[in-house]
Amino acid sequence: MNRIISPNKYIFLLLTGCLLLVSIPLVWLAFYNHPSIVDDYCFAYTVMRFGVWKSQMMYYDGWTGRYFHNFIVHTSPLIWRWFGAYTVFPMLLLLALWSGFFALIRQLGRSVLATSEQIAIASGVCFLYITQLRSIAEFFYWYTGLAGYSLACVFLLFLIGVFIAHHRQQTGWKSPLLWLEALLILVIIGSSETWMW
Repeated sequence: MNRIISPNKYIFLLLTGCLLLVSIPLVWLAFYNHPSIVDDYCFAYTVMRFGVWKSQMMYYDGWTGRYFHNFIVHTSPLIWRWFGAYTVFPMLLLLALWSGFFALIRQLGRSVLATSEQIAIASGVCFLYITQLRSIAEFFYWYTGLAGYSLACVFLLFLIGVFIAHHRQQTGWKSPLLWLEALLILVIIGSSETWMW
């Protein structure tokens, strides 16, 4: 029997198609994204009044222990007067989320899955993740939420992939991946108090 589309190609098209079906409206909505009046303008005002480092110190010492989050929100696009970033960042986050799933699936299925299968699985898992989000708006379009929670989720995917790659190397403490693991852990922990536990 001569088939035009094999079962593997059908699954590939189905999973990547589902992700595209969800991604197109997310990208379209990104063009209508704007700064949050409460958070973004407040952080920008603090930076314009006290400077980047003093603002971060004030928030770290008096409000929150989120050092990476503080860095991201105190260097927000409003400081640079780049309002277009509020359109670009949700798209970059979507790409980073898929890349994180792909990096993890690639490490897990390196010896048993073809690249097209890894792409299909990463697309399917990313599709499921997006459709199960409690609040898509807070995950993708709220800059403060992106800095505190969304980036930490993406970095966690990469961290698990790096852990697997490091374990595969069997080099112990001599691996250069230790530096990447340490950096990812510091960034994840510094994103939100809930990641510190």
